[in-house]
Amino acid sequence: MEWKLRGFLTERGVNVVDEWYENLPPKAQARFVVIWQYLSVRPISEWIRPYSDTLESGLREIRMEVLNIQYRPIGCFGPHDREVFTILICAQERDTKLVPRNALSLAAARRAIILNDRRRASDSRILE
Repeated sequence: MEWKLRGFLTERGVNVVDEWYENLPPKAQARFVVIWQYLSVRPISEWIRPYSDTLESGLREIRMEVLNIQYRPIGCFGPHDREVFTILICAQERDTKLVPRNALSLAAARRAIILNDRRRASDSRILE
């Protein structure tokens, strides 16, 4: 089993995880790839801290810190396909609060969108 990484597609057709990744510093890009490779071959029961954590409304975050910045890509498993993790928004954590502040509500809204329209999520190009 290996999890496939997808990203939410904005109305402009931009994959949010690919856009986020492309704008990361090289050290953060490398760290994300290492964490994703670690998580992608593990069952859900092993998606735990320090690399992942469960959030509300069926959401989950990937956790990483690089150069004192706490990155928090937030997503969900599926929802339609097995062995897929879809990143819905890429946030940061500052002083125990997510930035943007509405990250969880936006992620939940995006999850609802992809539940109704699977075309709003697409495979990520990160590991190509």
